[in-house]
Amino acid sequence: MTARKSGSSFTGGGHAELAEQPPLRCRSEAQFEDEELGELEHRPASRRLPSRRARALACLAFVVIGVVAGDLLLQHFAGVGSLDLAKSSKLLDVVQFQAGNLVRGHHVNLAWFLSELPPAHVVAQWNETELDQKLHVLSRWDGFYSHAQWRAFVMAQIRPLHLSASSTFRYLEVGLGVGAFAREILRAFPHATGLGFDLVPQAVQIASAVLPRDRMNATVGDMVDIRGPSHAFDLVLVPGALCYLSSMDSVRTAVAGFSRVLREKGCVCASMLSSETSRKGSCNVRIPKAFWKEDVRQKPFELQLVSIEEMDSWGLAHSLGRYAVCLQKVGNGGMASAAMTNLRHS
Repeated sequence: MTARKSGSSFTGGGHAELAEQPPLRCRSEAQFEDEELGELEHRPASRRLPSRRARALACLAFVVIGVVAGDLLLQHFAGVGSLDLAKSSKLLDVVQFQAGNLVRGHHVNLAWFLSELPPAHVVAQWNETELDQKLHVLSRWDGFYSHAQWRAFVMAQIRPLHLSASSTFRYLEVGLGVGAFAREILRAFPHATGLGFDLVPQAVQIASAVLPRDRMNATVGDMVDIRGPSHAFDLVLVPGALCYLSSMDSVRTAVAGFSRVLREKGCVCASMLSSETSRKGSCNVRIPKAFWKEDVRQKPFELQLVSIEEMDSWGLAHSLGRYAVCLQKVGNGGMASAAMTNLRHS
């Protein structure tokens, strides 16, 4: 699970713009868009400007050509004997990924993450010691002085659930990344199985290469558009990805999806959250703590707060100024379901 830096807005899209701007005056963005779209409806199609998204895609096409051509020219003038098309192809992958997000209405910038990922077949050759030392760094979970510190960071995020090593559960990991978080979960709980998804296909390929396929499935997916059946998981883990959404509307959509796939009395844990009073850091959205204490108790969430914890108290890298929460899906009855019984006491 990657500190995923699974990104900014996952919903939304572009809109057309006016050819002639009205006199300058103070207007809200919503008012501007309403006026903009209203005038366009009465403009002949031949006079309409391309949409903002179409123009952005056209710019990206020029970027693709510029990136590849520029890189090849640099290689040529640097005296490289043969042009490294593989290197240029990797740069092209970055641009294509960003273009794909734009087409889908995503305004997420994960190029910083994608551009430095090695090929999956390279990571697949690492031994256990190398995976302990390097896998979490690929997901930008760096700053830990030892593998023991990294493992402590992972376990701290589910500590409020009081799971035992013999617990049997199926879990969903949101923001799987290269599988560093999942690798520790599967090690700590040998009877656990799961599914993880991430926006970055190259990261998912690495996760598929390093995680046991009989226990963990890795796929490309989007937290605001979770596919699959309802009531399928005992646990949903969101280590770091949620705050990269661009708005509280997107957060609500994602959390509603987490609740939908949870079984009765199942739990969801999310970390690396930025509150309304904490530093924002790399997060795109601050999530008020009142959301977890009050809002999620209502439909469509129907979640109950189990714990809310200042991550500063962990004394570990990536913890300062952030908080973590665990919640339980509220059932119709007061007795723990079989899913929770298995989750805690198997």
